[in-house]
Amino acid sequence: MLDFRQVLLYQPSHGTAYGDARLVNQHTLALFHKLACTPGNASGWKEQVGYAAADYDNPGTQTVACDSSGNKYALDAAHVTDRQIANAVAGPARTSNQWAVNLRLTRGGAVAFGTLTSQMYSKYYAAAAGNPATSDFWLDSIAIVVDGNVISAPEILGPILGGNISIQGNVTRAQAEALAAQLRSGPLPVEFRITAVSTFTAPPASSEGASSQAASR
Repeated sequence: MLDFRQVLLYQPSHGTAYGDARLVNQHTLALFHKLACTPGNASGWKEQVGYAAADYDNPGTQTVACDSSGNKYALDAAHVTDRQIANAVAGPARTSNQWAVNLRLTRGGAVAFGTLTSQMYSKYYAAAAGNPATSDFWLDSIAIVVDGNVISAPEILGPILGGNISIQGNVTRAQAEALAAQLRSGPLPVEFRITAVSTFTAPPASSEGASSQAASR
């Protein structure tokens, strides 16, 4: 399962936590403090906190998560999930020389994603000033989560409206086409390492230009 969740707390593998613990419910906050992420471990951390698929794939609840670098997160409930993806098409990336999977959200998904990113941008972007050593920066970040693992957590650089999203990774054309087909029929595999997220004004199959709205890490 793929979903998009606002970052509420972020803690690097060695460092201070950023975000706002007041936004995290007590159960999730306790799991966040218990969690110890290990670089390269995509599943062992789930056993630490007693997560089964029904827990980390539940879009209606806050969750904790790790990424491949060993950083940990407390994430809000999912505002958009793969059930709100109307179509997924492989195509050349519009912001790099890579191939991408271009997503078109359903009307409800587009509205939800636009509302979320607009609220995050208006509340946190100015104070974040692009500085990852601030809580506002991480509260202005949205995690792309696949099967419970954070694949990327880009900062929102502006409201993402219209429901067209381009997810870029270090993949070949054949891999991007296979990934798009799999996303249309099932969850996106963790092996797809997302490197950028952007929006574009043309339909997913078009070759028109794009305007980036998120900075990937």
